Amino acid sequence: MKKVRKTLRNLLYAGAITLAGFLNMNKVEGQKYTFNPFVSTNANGAEYDLLKTRTQRDSLTQEKLNEDWVSEINSSINPIWDCTEYSRQLMINFHGFPELEGYPGENLDSIYYYGKTLKDNGKYGLPVYFVDIWYDENPSEGHNMNCILTGNNGEKFEDWNFIEPQNDKINIKPGAWDMPMNCEIEVNAPPKDNNGNYLSRIPILKFQITNGNANLIWKNTSSSLKLITNRDSVNSNLENKINYSEIKFYPNPVKNAGIFEFENNENKEVYLEIYDVSGRAIGKKSSNSKKIEFDFSDLSCGIYFYKLKNPGNLISTGKLIKD
Repeated sequence: MKKVRKTLRNLLYAGAITLAGFLNMNKVEGQKYTFNPFVSTNANGAEYDLLKTRTQRDSLTQEKLNEDWVSEINSSINPIWDCTEYSRQLMINFHGFPELEGYPGENLDSIYYYGKTLKDNGKYGLPVYFVDIWYDENPSEGHNMNCILTGNNGEKFEDWNFIEPQNDKINIKPGAWDMPMNCEIEVNAPPKDNNGNYLSRIPILKFQITNGNANLIWKNTSSSLKLITNRDSVNSNLENKINYSEIKFYPNPVKNAGIFEFENNENKEVYLEIYDVSGRAIGKKSSNSKKIEFDFSDLSCGIYFYKLKNPGNLISTGKLIKD
């Protein structure tokens, strides 16, 4: 639990300050910031993009939480680690911020002193976000945790998987010690700019919990923010569409050259990325035609993953076998 202040956020909700002002950043003319919670944040999350159901996404999230070390941090230290430090560190380890600067080591005293470490920055590549909880009974107190959208609709409270980083629990519900039956819950996430860079986290959605029942009471509607909240719309809203349902890869299993074929009637640039099972990038290639040929002959036998993208947007993912 921690003491919290809501003044700045209340001003933002009321429209008294701008999104750019809240971020304390230089707003670039014509810049559009995108929030997309349905895809991995880097190559380490390639496996997540292949999952088809919420159960699968929840299971992988729990698996990675069990691997991670944030819950092992002792809170009884000085300077004290409270819920804010736990939530911030989990977001660093899972989401990742390539441009972030800070302490990069694993000395516990230094981690405690700086309130974080970047040694595992983006290790898991999963779109985990930061949560503020405000207690109705005492608005000056609150709690921080994390969340990931494993369901299909970001505007539905029940589609979010709320995570307690202090004990690796997932799918936290109202009535738990860290989520009262009456509270406000705010989801904060880092938007991506036109160049693919993540910015400081901002509030995007706010839910009111009353007697355990949740309702969406606020959504960030800034004109500079493109907020994608429906999984079904991820592919239908692509600016440069190709027919991802018609993607073919052959031969599979592959020994030497493999071919990816897809519809691309407007001859838009399409990017192919190949990853191994650890999420390590193996190779990249692009084309503005209807197929991409990739040479797998130098790769070891095993399972690999691929992503097809147009600029800034995930189109399709898949799995292939190298003989």
